Amino acid sequence: MDSDRKNELVELLVDIRRVASSDDTTFTQINNGELEQLTKSIYVNRKTWLTLRRYEQEFLRCCAVSTQAKKAVLVSRSAARVCDVWLVSKYEEVVEVALKHGKPPGLGEQDIGYQYKRTVLADSDIMVRGNLRFTNPIRTAIDVARDGDLLDGIVAFESLLSRHNSFNTEIIKGECRAVMRRMQRTRGIGRAREALEKATNLSESPYETRTRILIETAGLRCRAQVLIGKYRVDLLVEENLIVEIDGRIKLNTNPDQVYKDQVVREDWLREQGYSVLRVHTRDLDLSEADVLRRIREKLKTAKNLLPVLEPPRVAESNFGGRTSFFPQRLIDDLHLPGP
Repeated sequence: MDSDRKNELVELLVDIRRVASSDDTTFTQINNGELEQLTKSIYVNRKTWLTLRRYEQEFLRCCAVSTQAKKAVLVSRSAARVCDVWLVSKYEEVVEVALKHGKPPGLGEQDIGYQYKRTVLADSDIMVRGNLRFTNPIRTAIDVARDGDLLDGIVAFESLLSRHNSFNTEIIKGECRAVMRRMQRTRGIGRAREALEKATNLSESPYETRTRILIETAGLRCRAQVLIGKYRVDLLVEENLIVEIDGRIKLNTNPDQVYKDQVVREDWLREQGYSVLRVHTRDLDLSEADVLRRIREKLKTAKNLLPVLEPPRVAESNFGGRTSFFPQRLIDDLHLPGP
Protein backbone atom coordinates (compact mmCIF):
# COMPACT_ATOMS: atom_id res chain seq x y z
CA MET A 1 0.00 0.00 0.00
CA ASP A 2 1.55 3.29 -1.07
CA SER A 3 2.03 6.27 1.26
CA ASP A 4 -0.72 8.34 -0.40
CA ARG A 5 -3.29 5.64 0.30
CA LYS A 6 -2.05 5.30 3.87
CA ASN A 7 -2.48 9.03 4.41
CA GLU A 8 -6.00 8.87 2.98
CA LEU A 9 -6.92 6.13 5.41
CA VAL A 10 -5.46 7.87 8.44
CA GLU A 11 -7.54 10.96 7.59
CA LEU A 12 -10.67 8.84 8.11
CA LEU A 13 -10.03 8.44 11.84
CA VAL A 14 -12.26 10.44 14.20
CA ASP A 15 -10.67 10.99 17.62
CA ILE A 16 -13.43 12.15 19.94
CA ARG A 17 -10.83 13.43 22.40
CA ARG A 18 -10.31 16.22 19.88
CA VAL A 19 -14.01 16.83 19.24
CA ALA A 20 -15.61 19.79 20.98
CA SER A 21 -18.32 18.88 23.50
CA SER A 22 -20.65 21.15 21.54
CA ASP A 23 -20.21 19.05 18.37
CA ASP A 24 -23.64 17.44 18.44
CA THR A 25 -23.24 15.94 14.95
CA THR A 26 -20.37 13.62 15.89
CA PHE A 27 -21.96 12.42 19.12
CA THR A 28 -25.29 11.88 17.37
CA GLN A 29 -23.50 9.73 14.78
CA ILE A 30 -21.97 7.66 17.58
CA ASN A 31 -25.33 7.19 19.30
CA ASN A 32 -26.97 6.21 15.99
CA GLY A 33 -24.28 3.64 15.19
CA GLU A 34 -23.04 5.57 12.16
CA LEU A 35 -19.45 5.44 13.42
CA GLU A 36 -17.47 2.20 13.83
CA GLN A 37 -15.60 2.16 17.15
CA LEU A 38 -11.97 1.04 16.77
CA THR A 39 -10.70 1.96 20.25
CA LYS A 40 -12.09 3.70 23.32
CA SER A 41 -11.81 7.14 21.70
CA ILE A 42 -11.30 6.56 17.98
CA TYR A 43 -13.97 5.89 15.39
CA VAL A 44 -14.42 5.75 11.63
CA ASN A 45 -17.51 6.20 9.44
CA ARG A 46 -19.21 2.79 9.32
CA LYS A 47 -20.28 2.97 5.66
CA THR A 48 -16.74 3.86 4.60
CA TRP A 49 -15.31 1.15 6.86
CA LEU A 50 -17.38 -1.52 5.16
CA THR A 51 -16.03 -0.52 1.72
CA LEU A 52 -12.38 -0.97 2.76
CA ARG A 53 -10.38 -4.06 1.91
CA ARG A 54 -9.42 -6.26 4.83
CA TYR A 55 -5.76 -5.20 4.80
CA GLU A 56 -6.87 -1.55 4.80
CA GLN A 57 -9.09 -2.19 7.81
CA GLU A 58 -6.22 -3.93 9.62
CA PHE A 59 -3.91 -1.02 8.86
CA LEU A 60 -6.47 1.48 10.13
CA ARG A 61 -7.10 -0.49 13.34
CA CYS A 62 -3.36 -0.49 14.03
CA CYS A 63 -3.16 3.26 13.42
CA ALA A 64 -6.10 3.85 15.75
CA VAL A 65 -4.50 1.81 18.53
CA SER A 66 -1.14 3.56 18.19
CA THR A 67 -2.92 6.92 18.34
CA GLN A 68 -4.93 5.86 21.38
CA ALA A 69 -2.14 4.24 23.41
CA LYS A 70 0.44 7.01 23.62
CA LYS A 71 3.30 5.03 25.18
CA ALA A 72 2.69 1.73 23.41
CA VAL A 73 4.56 0.45 20.35
CA LEU A 74 2.96 -1.67 17.64
CA VAL A 75 4.79 -5.02 17.41
CA SER A 76 4.89 -8.20 15.34
CA ARG A 77 2.03 -8.54 12.81
CA SER A 78 0.53 -5.21 13.85
CA ALA A 79 3.81 -3.40 13.19
CA ALA A 80 4.01 -5.25 9.87
CA ARG A 81 0.71 -3.66 8.82
CA VAL A 82 2.29 -0.23 9.22
CA CYS A 83 5.83 -0.77 7.90
CA ASP A 84 4.87 -3.06 4.99
CA VAL A 85 6.47 -6.30 6.10
CA TRP A 86 4.72 -9.11 4.21
CA LEU A 87 2.29 -11.35 6.06
CA VAL A 88 0.55 -14.65 5.39
CA SER A 89 -3.16 -13.86 5.61
CA LYS A 90 -4.39 -16.81 7.64
CA TYR A 91 -4.89 -15.40 11.11
CA GLU A 92 -7.67 -13.69 13.02
CA GLU A 93 -5.70 -10.64 14.06
CA VAL A 94 -5.67 -8.77 17.33
CA VAL A 95 -3.71 -5.52 17.41
CA GLU A 96 -0.60 -6.17 19.48
CA VAL A 97 1.46 -3.55 21.30
CA ALA A 98 4.28 -3.52 23.83
CA LEU A 99 5.94 -1.11 26.22
CA LYS A 100 9.71 -0.62 26.00
CA HIS A 101 10.40 -2.27 29.35
CA GLY A 102 8.41 -5.34 28.30
CA LYS A 103 5.86 -5.44 31.10
CA PRO A 104 2.21 -4.75 30.25
CA PRO A 105 0.24 -2.28 32.36
CA GLY A 106 -2.32 -3.45 34.87
CA LEU A 107 -5.66 -4.65 33.55
CA GLY A 108 -7.30 -1.45 34.69
CA GLU A 109 -5.05 0.58 32.42
CA GLN A 110 -5.64 -1.55 29.32
CA ASP A 111 -8.29 -0.71 26.76
CA ILE A 112 -10.51 -2.26 24.12
CA GLY A 113 -9.22 -3.07 20.65
CA TYR A 114 -5.71 -4.31 21.47
CA GLN A 115 -3.57 -6.42 23.77
CA TYR A 116 -0.13 -6.03 25.30
CA LYS A 117 2.75 -8.44 24.70
CA ARG A 118 5.60 -9.15 27.09
CA THR A 119 8.58 -8.22 24.94
CA VAL A 120 11.49 -5.89 25.66
CA LEU A 121 12.30 -3.30 22.98
CA ALA A 122 15.56 -1.46 22.43
CA ASP A 123 15.44 2.20 21.41
CA SER A 124 16.91 1.17 18.03
CA ASP A 125 13.93 -1.15 17.44
CA ILE A 126 11.37 1.65 17.55
CA MET A 127 10.31 4.05 14.83
CA VAL A 128 8.01 7.07 15.21
CA ARG A 129 5.99 8.59 12.37
CA GLY A 130 3.53 11.24 13.54
CA ASN A 131 1.19 9.55 16.05
CA LEU A 132 2.42 6.08 15.09
CA ARG A 133 5.01 4.09 17.05
CA PHE A 134 6.06 0.72 15.69
CA THR A 135 9.03 -1.60 15.47
CA ASN A 136 11.24 -1.19 12.40
CA PRO A 137 11.07 -3.84 9.64
CA ILE A 138 14.10 -5.77 10.92
CA ARG A 139 12.66 -6.25 14.42
CA THR A 140 9.16 -6.69 12.98
CA ALA A 141 10.18 -9.51 10.62
CA ILE A 142 12.02 -11.25 13.45
CA ASP A 143 8.95 -11.06 15.70
CA VAL A 144 6.63 -12.29 12.95
CA ALA A 145 8.99 -15.25 12.46
CA ARG A 146 9.15 -15.93 16.21
CA ASP A 147 5.39 -15.77 16.66
CA GLY A 148 4.40 -17.76 13.57
CA ASP A 149 5.60 -20.81 11.67
CA LEU A 150 8.51 -21.18 9.26
CA LEU A 151 6.47 -19.92 6.28
CA ASP A 152 5.48 -16.76 8.18
CA GLY A 153 9.15 -16.06 8.83
CA ILE A 154 10.34 -16.67 5.28
CA VAL A 155 7.59 -14.45 3.87
CA ALA A 156 8.44 -11.66 6.33
CA PHE A 157 12.19 -11.76 5.68
CA GLU A 158 11.73 -11.91 1.90
CA SER A 159 9.82 -8.63 2.07
CA LEU A 160 13.00 -7.05 3.45
CA LEU A 161 15.19 -8.60 0.75
CA SER A 162 12.87 -8.25 -2.25
CA ARG A 163 14.43 -6.47 -5.27
CA HIS A 164 17.75 -5.90 -3.49
CA ASN A 165 20.93 -7.10 -5.20
CA SER A 166 23.13 -9.81 -3.67
CA PHE A 167 25.44 -7.31 -1.97
CA ASN A 168 22.60 -5.49 -0.20
CA THR A 169 20.91 -8.78 0.63
CA GLU A 170 23.91 -9.87 2.69
CA ILE A 171 24.03 -6.51 4.49
CA ILE A 172 20.35 -6.78 5.44
CA LYS A 173 20.75 -10.39 6.53
CA GLY A 174 23.75 -9.35 8.60
CA GLU A 175 21.67 -6.71 10.38
CA CYS A 176 18.96 -9.29 11.07
CA ARG A 177 21.53 -11.68 12.52
CA ALA A 178 22.94 -8.93 14.74
CA VAL A 179 19.51 -8.15 16.20
CA MET A 180 18.82 -11.87 16.72
CA ARG A 181 22.09 -12.25 18.62
CA ARG A 182 20.83 -9.57 21.00
CA MET A 183 17.59 -11.57 21.31
CA GLN A 184 19.29 -14.96 21.53
CA ARG A 185 17.37 -16.16 24.59
CA THR A 186 13.99 -15.02 23.30
CA ARG A 187 11.28 -17.58 22.57
CA GLY A 188 11.13 -18.64 18.90
CA ILE A 189 14.45 -17.07 17.90
CA GLY A 190 15.73 -20.38 16.50
CA ARG A 191 12.79 -20.50 14.10
CA ALA A 192 13.53 -16.92 13.05
CA ARG A 193 17.16 -17.82 12.29
CA GLU A 194 16.07 -20.76 10.16
CA ALA A 195 13.58 -18.62 8.23
CA LEU A 196 16.22 -15.97 7.53
CA GLU A 197 18.65 -18.50 6.09
CA LYS A 198 15.95 -19.87 3.78
CA ALA A 199 14.88 -16.41 2.56
CA THR A 200 15.98 -15.09 -0.84
CA ASN A 201 15.88 -11.71 -2.59
CA LEU A 202 14.07 -13.06 -5.65
CA SER A 203 10.45 -12.98 -4.55
CA GLU A 204 8.32 -10.00 -5.56
CA SER A 205 5.21 -10.71 -3.48
CA PRO A 206 4.19 -12.74 -0.43
CA TYR A 207 2.07 -14.95 -2.67
CA GLU A 208 5.09 -15.83 -4.80
CA THR A 209 6.92 -16.86 -1.65
CA ARG A 210 3.96 -18.89 -0.39
CA THR A 211 3.64 -20.73 -3.70
CA ARG A 212 7.37 -21.43 -3.94
CA ILE A 213 7.49 -22.87 -0.42
CA LEU A 214 4.35 -24.90 -1.12
CA ILE A 215 5.96 -26.41 -4.23
CA GLU A 216 9.32 -27.08 -2.58
CA THR A 217 7.67 -28.68 0.45
CA ALA A 218 5.95 -31.06 -1.97
CA GLY A 219 9.38 -32.22 -3.16
CA LEU A 220 9.37 -30.40 -6.50
CA ARG A 221 12.17 -28.19 -7.82
CA CYS A 222 11.12 -24.54 -8.01
CA ARG A 223 13.10 -21.49 -9.13
CA ALA A 224 11.90 -17.92 -8.54
CA GLN A 225 12.11 -14.97 -10.95
CA VAL A 226 13.68 -16.73 -13.93
CA LEU A 227 14.46 -15.12 -17.29
CA ILE A 228 13.34 -16.92 -20.43
CA GLY A 229 14.19 -14.91 -23.50
CA LYS A 230 13.04 -11.36 -22.75
CA TYR A 231 10.42 -12.50 -20.27
CA ARG A 232 10.78 -12.70 -16.50
CA VAL A 233 8.54 -15.41 -15.03
CA ASP A 234 7.43 -15.72 -11.41
CA LEU A 235 8.20 -19.39 -10.80
CA LEU A 236 9.68 -22.23 -12.88
CA VAL A 237 8.72 -25.69 -11.61
CA GLU A 238 10.91 -28.62 -12.61
CA GLU A 239 12.09 -28.20 -16.21
CA ASN A 240 9.33 -26.37 -18.02
CA LEU A 241 6.22 -25.49 -15.98
CA ILE A 242 5.86 -21.74 -15.47
CA VAL A 243 3.60 -20.68 -12.60
CA GLU A 244 2.48 -17.05 -12.75
CA ILE A 245 0.84 -15.43 -9.72
CA ASP A 246 -1.99 -13.07 -10.61
CA GLY A 247 -2.99 -10.53 -8.01
CA ARG A 248 -5.56 -7.83 -7.53
CA ILE A 249 -3.28 -4.98 -8.63
CA LYS A 250 -1.94 -6.66 -11.76
CA LEU A 251 -5.41 -7.35 -13.13
CA ASN A 252 -7.13 -4.15 -12.02
CA THR A 253 -4.70 -1.68 -13.55
CA ASN A 254 -5.61 -2.24 -17.21
CA PRO A 255 -7.23 -5.67 -17.63
CA ASP A 256 -7.66 -5.52 -21.42
CA GLN A 257 -4.02 -4.68 -22.06
CA VAL A 258 -2.87 -7.17 -19.43
CA TYR A 259 -4.82 -9.92 -21.19
CA LYS A 260 -3.39 -9.04 -24.62
CA ASP A 261 0.15 -8.99 -23.29
CA GLN A 262 -0.39 -12.33 -21.57
CA VAL A 263 -1.55 -13.98 -24.81
CA VAL A 264 1.51 -12.80 -26.74
CA ARG A 265 3.85 -13.77 -23.89
CA GLU A 266 2.37 -17.21 -23.30
CA ASP A 267 2.19 -18.10 -26.99
CA TRP A 268 5.92 -17.42 -27.30
CA LEU A 269 6.76 -19.35 -24.14
CA ARG A 270 4.78 -22.39 -25.36
CA GLU A 271 6.63 -22.26 -28.66
CA GLN A 272 9.84 -22.53 -26.63
CA GLY A 273 8.61 -25.68 -24.88
CA TYR A 274 7.10 -24.25 -21.71
CA SER A 275 3.68 -24.78 -20.18
CA VAL A 276 2.03 -21.93 -18.26
CA LEU A 277 -0.28 -22.13 -15.25
CA ARG A 278 -1.82 -18.98 -13.82
CA VAL A 279 -2.70 -18.95 -10.12
CA HIS A 280 -4.72 -16.12 -8.59
CA THR A 281 -3.91 -14.98 -5.08
CA ARG A 282 -7.43 -15.82 -3.95
CA ASP A 283 -6.85 -19.44 -5.05
CA LEU A 284 -4.05 -19.71 -2.49
CA ASP A 285 -6.21 -18.20 0.24
CA LEU A 286 -9.04 -20.61 -0.55
CA SER A 287 -7.06 -23.84 -0.83
CA GLU A 288 -3.32 -24.38 -1.10
CA ALA A 289 -3.99 -28.10 -1.55
CA ASP A 290 -6.05 -27.40 -4.69
CA VAL A 291 -3.31 -25.14 -6.09
CA LEU A 292 -0.76 -27.93 -5.56
CA ARG A 293 -3.09 -30.43 -7.25
CA ARG A 294 -3.37 -28.16 -10.29
CA ILE A 295 0.42 -27.81 -10.45
CA ARG A 296 0.91 -31.59 -10.36
CA GLU A 297 -1.69 -32.11 -13.08
CA LYS A 298 -0.13 -29.44 -15.29
CA LEU A 299 3.31 -31.00 -14.84
CA LYS A 300 2.07 -34.24 -16.42
CA THR A 301 1.16 -32.50 -19.68
CA ALA A 302 4.10 -30.08 -19.57
CA LYS A 303 6.50 -32.97 -20.12
CA ASN A 304 5.03 -33.46 -23.59
CA LEU A 305 6.49 -30.08 -24.66
CA LEU A 306 10.10 -30.95 -23.80
CA PRO A 307 12.85 -30.23 -24.68
CA VAL A 308 12.86 -26.47 -24.25
CA LEU A 309 14.35 -24.36 -27.03
CA GLU A 310 15.15 -21.30 -24.91
CA PRO A 311 16.96 -22.22 -21.66
CA PRO A 312 16.07 -20.39 -18.42
CA ARG A 313 18.54 -17.96 -16.84
CA VAL A 314 18.95 -16.66 -13.32
CA ALA A 315 17.43 -13.19 -12.91
CA GLU A 316 19.73 -11.18 -10.66
CA SER A 317 18.03 -8.21 -9.06
CA ASN A 318 19.61 -4.84 -9.85
CA PHE A 319 16.81 -2.76 -8.37
CA GLY A 320 16.78 -0.79 -5.16
CA GLY A 321 14.51 -2.56 -2.71
CA ARG A 322 12.25 -0.91 -0.18
CA THR A 323 14.10 0.98 2.56
CA SER A 324 11.58 3.53 3.82
CA PHE A 325 11.42 2.15 7.38
CA PHE A 326 14.91 0.67 7.70
CA PRO A 327 17.14 2.20 10.40
CA GLN A 328 19.13 5.05 8.85
CA ARG A 329 22.49 3.48 9.65
CA LEU A 330 21.46 0.42 7.64
CA ILE A 331 20.34 2.53 4.69
CA ASP A 332 23.72 4.29 4.75
CA ASP A 333 25.46 0.93 4.35
CA LEU A 334 23.40 -0.20 1.37
CA HIS A 335 24.59 0.34 -2.18
CA LEU A 336 21.48 1.75 -3.81
CA PRO A 337 21.06 2.94 -7.41
CA GLY A 338 20.89 6.68 -7.93
CA PRO A 339 17.64 8.55 -8.65
